Amino acid sequence: MSIGISLAQQGSIVGPILAALISIGTSAPFTWFMGKLGYTKGQDFVRQMAEADLMEKVMFGCSIAGLFVIGGMSASLANLTTPLKFGEAFVLQNVLDGIMPKMIPLAVTWIMYFIIKSGKVKPMVVILSCFVIGIVLNYFGILAC
Repeated sequence: MSIGISLAQQGSIVGPILAALISIGTSAPFTWFMGKLGYTKGQDFVRQMAEADLMEKVMFGCSIAGLFVIGGMSASLANLTTPLKFGEAFVLQNVLDGIMPKMIPLAVTWIMYFIIKSGKVKPMVVILSCFVIGIVLNYFGILAC
């Protein structure tokens, strides 16, 4: 691979071709072998876990990991801020960011999660409520998107 990279740096077309052939030549057999191994041994592994009553613990761990992912997505994809200011010195968004950045999107996500988890409100009602509440709060200058 380093020979292919050095050839590519010198401007030779052989460099990237050699690097691609080496990469494909090593990763394709490894991927095929590991996929086959996972398929054959995976069934035995799941069976052993079910017999040892470990599936419940694994599913609990997966749900925690899923919540971490949802929390990260809500922080990176949702862009909710508040433009509220009290005087020239106090900007509420700066205070909230000082406590914890992206606090508002995280709080909104948790609120929706607990509302849906309670089972009293259907998810479609929560989504439509988010639209209506977001428009109203934006109109009055409480939230900005």
